[in-house]
Amino acid sequence: MYEPQFASGGRGLGCHAWLRPQASAEKRRLEAINKQYKAALAEYNRGRHENSIVLFEEFLKANPDCELSPNADYWIGENDYSAGNYPKALRQFQEVGDRYHGHDKACDDQLKIGLTYFQMQDYESTDNELMVIKNYNPGYPQMKIVDKYLKRI
Repeated sequence: MYEPQFASGGRGLGCHAWLRPQASAEKRRLEAINKQYKAALAEYNRGRHENSIVLFEEFLKANPDCELSPNADYWIGENDYSAGNYPKALRQFQEVGDRYHGHDKACDDQLKIGLTYFQMQDYESTDNELMVIKNYNPGYPQMKIVDKYLKRI
């Protein structure tokens, strides 16, 4: 019986042995994506908001359809919010909500829209945004924050 011999000296690796280089290439690609995302997030955590925004924008340009793209877009808004640029943050959070409606980040995004309105002293819009979470997502893990801000207005 014939068993194929491979350059590595291995025997009987079967017809799927060719998948290994592709799998490792994909693994390296995903590791590079995660590394790029984490570098942008690290800049946010260091308070380097402008640099973090640039890195997240570069990430999105290189990975427009990546599973981390909604998060990267969200963190651009977080950077603007943390820097006190509320109108720009609001636009970014609204775009995230429009672009990724139904994504896991949707409730967090809705919350940040409400908190951004609060920072801008638009309390009617704050109430409207936070009540959407309260009424349609009663199990939201950050409901204490929602309730805290609803009591403040």
